[in-house]
Amino acid sequence: MYRLIGIKLKRNSQKYGLLIISLFLDFVGMLTYSIPLFGEVFDLIWAPISAALVWVMYRKPYGAIGGLFSFFEEILPGGDVAPTFTVMWLVKYYVVRDKNTISKATLQ
Repeated sequence: MYRLIGIKLKRNSQKYGLLIISLFLDFVGMLTYSIPLFGEVFDLIWAPISAALVWVMYRKPYGAIGGLFSFFEEILPGGDVAPTFTVMWLVKYYVVRDKNTISKATLQ
């Protein structure tokens, strides 16, 4: 994501920078609750944008799955319940890493 906008960061800074961006984008998605009628109309616009951002930020295969989940979560009325971007960050940096650690340990 940072390469797209021309910023080079160290690995740890990139990790937490992605978390800050994820939290901000989840906040934008939750803003639709603040304006009752406008919120559902904004969700129609935000759903494909959100799906594309999840896919670009987290890549395949998890980004594709997260993008589909994000799209359907945003497009369905009253579906804005999960912080999709933050959950994807957790999957990328903690769930996937733990699975790789376990698989490397069993191979030795």
